[in-house]
Parts: sequence; C-alpha cells; structure tokens
Amino acid sequence: MEFNSERIVQVQWIEGNGVPYFHLVEGQDLEGIVLKRKGSKYQINKRSDQWLKVINYKYIDVMVTGMVKKDRSFLLNSMEDGKAIGLMEFAPVNERKRIYREVENNGVKETDKIIRFNQGIPCNVKFRNWTSTNKLRIPSFHKFVS
Repeated sequence: MEFNSERIVQVQWIEGNGVPYFHLVEGQDLEGIVLKRKGSKYQINKRSDQWLKVINYKYIDVMVTGMVKKDRSFLLNSMEDGKAIGLMEFAPVNERKRIYREVENNGVKETDKIIRFNQGIPCNVKFRNWTSTNKLRIPSFHKFVS
C-alpha cells in the first residue's frame, strides 16, 4: 500500500511532549490531538484506550432561552445579538433543576414543540467549534454566569 494516495495519508506525528504539543494546537485554534500508545493498532469501528482524542474545547457565555419538549434539549442564544446558536443536549441533573426552578419563577410560553422562557438564563458552555451555519458544535453545560 502506498502512503499519500487518495485513501491513505501518513499523518504528522511527534513522540513525547504531548502537553507542549497540545498547547501549540490550542495556540493555533485547531481541533485537538490524538494520543496513541506506541505500537498500538487502529481498531475499526471501536473505541480504544490505546488512542485518545484530546479536544481543544472553546467556551462561550450564552443565554438558555427555551427547551425542546421532544428531547428536553435547551435552546441557546448569543448574548451579543440574541441569535439562535444551537441546542444543548447535555446539562448535569443539578444544573437542569436550577434552570427549571428559574423558569418556574419567570414563566414560559409554550407551543406543541417548544417551551420558550420569559427570561433567558445566562450560562457558559463548552463546544468543539462553530459549524458552517454559525451554530455551536456539541455544546455542553460548563457553569452558570451572572
């Protein structure tokens, strides 16, 4: 098999110095790195502790402005201009409870599919990057903000 063909490309690698290398990746705003145990083989369609993805997460303050009834994901809007920027599927149980309590105090407007909060709830989320449609890729709850 020939490397650098259309299907197989030899990737850049470095042995050791994973932490400084990751910091270089962060500095260039790249997605992340893969840590690989030396001598391990790639396992097709399997997760392995031999290959670990280390993601360069980004963080942003957003407003939680509603919830999708079907899957209970949260609607996220930009704090800058109020535009919709994604859906957050993951929030720990205690944080969800806090959001529900705040919503109970401030009220909602409901449709058959969506619950819109009368007042947005500010929080910080982590995400992988921005999609081509200006949405957050895989946002998840990080912390509440004032």
